[in-house]
Amino acid sequence: MKQGLIVFLNGTSSSGKTSISTELLNQNEISFRHLSIDDFFHGLFHDYIDFINTKCSKSADGEDVEVSVQIIIDSLVTLFYSTVKFMSEKGI
Repeated sequence: MKQGLIVFLNGTSSSGKTSISTELLNQNEISFRHLSIDDFFHGLFHDYIDFINTKCSKSADGEDVEVSVQIIIDSLVTLFYSTVKFMSEKGI
């Protein structure tokens, strides 16, 4: 099985990442899959992030606390990269 090629597009908002990925998907010479980190987060973890932001917003004594979702986000980013690596190694 041939490993997949990873094309990582990074840039600011409106820099053309989506346009480039659409063009890559539309060409026929090389098979591409598109996995957006935004789609990954919102599609798979939207309810989880919402749960953390609502259910964990009070301390044990009932006071409002600011929850640092960065602890969770770091793990989700790692999961995203692991998913991309998995797809590449499987030739997906």
